[in-house]
Amino acid sequence: MRRSPLTASPTCLVIAPRCRQAPGRAETLTLDWHDSVSGDHGTLIEQSHHQAWLSLAELTQVTPGVLVLRADAVSHFHLAASRAIKRSEWPLLLEDLTLDDPHTLHLHMLERGRDHLELITLSSSELLAWQAWAQHQGIELAGWSVGFLALALPADQTSATTLIDGEYRLFKGRGDPVTPGGTPSKQWLAWPHEWPTPPGWEELHWLDPTDPATDLQDPTTDLLDQTAEADTPTSQEASDALGNRTHSVRWYAHHLPPALPFHATGKQRSRPSSGLLANRSLRHFLVAAVVLVALNGVLALAAYYQESSLLAERNTDALAARFVGKPPPQREALDRLASRRQALHQLSARNQRLQALTHQVATRLENEDWQLSRLAVVNDQVTFSWRRSEPPAPVVISRARQQLLDLGEAQWSEATDELSLTLALNQPSPDAEPSAL
Repeated sequence: MRRSPLTASPTCLVIAPRCRQAPGRAETLTLDWHDSVSGDHGTLIEQSHHQAWLSLAELTQVTPGVLVLRADAVSHFHLAASRAIKRSEWPLLLEDLTLDDPHTLHLHMLERGRDHLELITLSSSELLAWQAWAQHQGIELAGWSVGFLALALPADQTSATTLIDGEYRLFKGRGDPVTPGGTPSKQWLAWPHEWPTPPGWEELHWLDPTDPATDLQDPTTDLLDQTAEADTPTSQEASDALGNRTHSVRWYAHHLPPALPFHATGKQRSRPSSGLLANRSLRHFLVAAVVLVALNGVLALAAYYQESSLLAERNTDALAARFVGKPPPQREALDRLASRRQALHQLSARNQRLQALTHQVATRLENEDWQLSRLAVVNDQVTFSWRRSEPPAPVVISRARQQLLDLGEAQWSEATDELSLTLALNQPSPDAEPSAL
């Protein structure tokens, strides 16, 4: 069953710290708060009188607050994932996508389907530190949240919902499907709003989330200044980071969905494993394939910027040539661009061969208790290595080598208890049918 979408909370007391990291238990900080029921709101700073902090704590005894963390304090992932993957295995999907140890992260599922999994993550220790700080201040919390959850998801890939939240502009939109022909990916981006618009977002139609009836906006328009609510800041306030932050917190109080829990909501019900994605080794292969595709996208973006730079350089040279000397040589720049395009094409073809080869190898040991321990690619050679939880008997090793025999000769290492197979990326598939003459 698909998880139903988040719905807005009818009453919400928002407590939004302006710092990214959790303070110590006894530290004070700057925060904004807003009560959607009474309309009361305020900003507390380190120098605020003790009575002001005490009043906020007393207010949370009636309506527990929702801790709204800064947008850059969390990470968002929308991944290709089978329903057969258990909650305890979710960190494996993030091993190559985050610099943090995924086993130390608090993972909260936003949505799960047949072929995809959407997660919001942050450090578990960071979340516990926020709880400890709130308890020391006497502030009662119903849970935590982040401003992205209040933004509506656009209907198609040509639009993006965007809101200035203090020093950041939040973007929410749709991307390419997480799997071919599958569910479109959901994208979150927290971008310093004083910076130039990030590549890929400036050509989209921007939607103002503070007014659902507003038509699509032009990217150069300040969306917050166009809001017609009674408590909307003036133009001067909206241009200031603090004014934008105050306005966004007020809006969150009326549009945030129910707060997220501070602890995992329970273990995922175990399901019988079936299909290709139920194989642990193949899941590792698929994660590696996702990383390679992401790398290919980064290289393509780099090529785009290089091409733009070369075009600007040629235009400058052409303008200079109208006044002084002969036209500058352009052949070298064109050759470099052609070489770059050829390299990208070769990398894409190489990635496709690697994905096909890993699929072939995985199917050989699909029903065995071998786990992938190492995957190395050197030039055109790929080395796969497997281990078992216990040292295998010789007959088990012999059977595994027989299953891999049509691909190549597998080697067993007594020193590392690993079964290894080295293949050429460009070798033909033994499963492929011969082409007709």
